[in-house]
Formats: sequence, C-alpha cells, structure tokens
Amino acid sequence: SIQLKTLKSKIETKYPENESFYSLETIQQKLTKDKAILVEYFYGKNTVYQFIISEKDITVESFELTNETKQNIISFIHLFDDASMINNDIKNFTNQAFHIFNLLKLNTISTYKNVVIIPDGLLNFMPFEALLSSKTSTTSFEKMSFIIKNQTIAYNSSTQFYLTENHKNKSNRLAGFFPVFENGNQRLTYSIDEAHAIEKEMASTIFMNAHASKENFIKNASNYDILHLSTHASSGDFVTPANLSFYDDTMYLNELYSLDLNTNLVVLSACETGIGKLYKGEGAMSIARGFQYAGAENLLFTLWQINDLSTSQIMQSFYENYNNSESAFFANHQSKIDYLENESISNAKKSPYYWSSFVYYGKLEPAKSNDTLFYIIFGIAIGLIVLLLFMKNRK
Repeated sequence: SIQLKTLKSKIETKYPENESFYSLETIQQKLTKDKAILVEYFYGKNTVYQFIISEKDITVESFELTNETKQNIISFIHLFDDASMINNDIKNFTNQAFHIFNLLKLNTISTYKNVVIIPDGLLNFMPFEALLSSKTSTTSFEKMSFIIKNQTIAYNSSTQFYLTENHKNKSNRLAGFFPVFENGNQRLTYSIDEAHAIEKEMASTIFMNAHASKENFIKNASNYDILHLSTHASSGDFVTPANLSFYDDTMYLNELYSLDLNTNLVVLSACETGIGKLYKGEGAMSIARGFQYAGAENLLFTLWQINDLSTSQIMQSFYENYNNSESAFFANHQSKIDYLENESISNAKKSPYYWSSFVYYGKLEPAKSNDTLFYIIFGIAIGLIVLLLFMKNRK
C-alpha cells in the first residue's frame, strides 16, 4: 500500500491530471488555424460513430457494425499482409478501396485539403491514404484516385493530443540509429543507403552497427530534436509486448514509457511500429504509442512489414522535403506523391503496399515558404522602375 501511494505520487507529478475541458469552440479555432477538418471515429458494440468537426459546425454519422461490415474492414486491412495480394488482383483491391471509402463516409469531407483523423478499434490499422475516392477500371496505380492525391492526412490518438501545443525550439539536430545486423539472418541491406541519404539532407549524428546499441539510444535520445530508427520491430503477442531491436538488446514498450524525451519528431523506419494490442478507448499499444507518451510531439511510423528498398527511397524523399519545408506533415505527403510520380519505379512497385505503410501522427505544420525567388523578382522589378524613372527625368 505504501509503495502504491509513492508510485501514485510520482505518476501525478510526471503526468498531472488535465483539469481543463476543451470546448467545441477551442477545437474549431485550432481547425481554422490549420485550415483543416477533424474526423473522429468511435467503435461501439453494434455501431461505429463518426464525428466530423469543421471550423463552423459538427455533424455525427454512423454505420451499423454487422458481421459483413467487420469482415469488409478486416479483409481490406489484410490486403496489406503481403505485397502480392494487391498486385495479383488489382480489380479486387480497387473495388474494396472504393467500398471502404464510402463505408467510412469520407466523401463528405472531400472538399477539405487538410484532414485530421482520430481512428478507433480496427480503424487504427487502416491506411486511409490508400482508399479510392472514385470507382476505377485502371490497373495503373499512378492514375488511381487515392485520397492522398487531393488531401493531406495527419492522424492522432485523441483530440487532446491534437490540441496540445508544445512550443519547442527546433534545432533539427538528428540522431539516427542503424543496427544493420550485418552478421545476422535479417540483414537490413538498404539501411546503409537510408543513413547516407539522411546525412546528405540533414545535420545528423549516425549510430551505425554496434554503435546503435540500446545504451547509446537511452543516453542520447533526449539530446536531439529528431530521432530516426531503422531497425527491426515487432507488434508483440499476448505474452510479449511490442518491442524494438537494437544491435545488442531489445527495448520493450513498457521501457519507452519510462523515457523523458523532448523530441519534435520520431521516425520509426521499422516493421509494425504502429501495431500492438488494442485496448478499448485507447487504440493500439504499439511502439509508436510508447514514443508518444515518452514525449515525442510528432511521429512517423509503419502499419505493416515494409519493403526495404521502397522504404529507403521514400525516406530519402521525406528528408529532402523536410529539409526544404521544415514540416513533417508536408514532407510525409509529398514523399508519397514523389514516389507515385517517379517514372523509374515500376507499376507493381507503386502498389499502395509499398508507400502507404507510413502514417504521420502529429501537428499540421505548414510548409516553410521559400521567399528567395520572390525577393529576387521583386528587386529586379523595383530596379527596372527606378531605371525608367531616371531615364525619363534625364529626358
């Protein structure tokens, strides 16, 4: 009893209870600032409810959770279990992707560019960006009407996380951990290319091979603004919690909860970092959730086992876009568009299996505008006007 009281005191100190309640007006002010719409799902026993909040109003939709509906959702999620499942029957994928789009009533928000989605239940494992907004007969993935073509999606675990403002100073100092596992059976061949791509785009400290140890991660994690982990991960099972592999040891979900990070962005370039045991009202107890509670403000992680080469390509594009925009929200979206439009990538490799695994949980930071060109043009225009006036006065 004494130990429990002591523990409770420590928890209350580290995680003080939030006594303030958020009003609809507060949410709408934030949405107006972000030029976004918020869609939150609630999994009931027999019904799934959908709350749609815009800057002006709130609407509630629902659909019955029948055995057929459950099976449709599960069936679509399982299409991403293996790369061949979509490519071997593209028509089946397009039919299901459009059906789920209608089932989740996403046509009602199609006019909004920025969308915040708070999933619940099985929808935590749904790649919303891979849904199709219209029926199609094409087999070319590049030509399909994926949601990502017209909308930029950010996810969140709760409205409270969405509203929380953390005013951290951005230094964009990055620490990358790449165990590679050269001498093992699960060598991450393209992980080295990923590391070099990051070094090219960002000011970074790279921990490679044996240096990517659990001890080095714990010692250095809180000193950097961005953490990138390219490694193996597991969603766990009924006995073992979700976990992350370092060169010499494994870090489990419960250990992440004890960390105190002051990190702007965590990128988990590893398999199944967004998957874990589902808890009612909480979502998946995944590695990503552990980082969120440890203090990471923004997260980029994966929903299924990913192809190493495509991951390397997307990560290179992500950091190139992030370096230019200073927005993970924008960079995640643009890296996928770049991947789909890359003519050197075959149609089979443009399957959403390869690019929609990465999901972004965090803030809707606008891309930094590049005003240099504007000022150059403006300066030239002013110079020409002054020159014309000078010549006129001389005459």
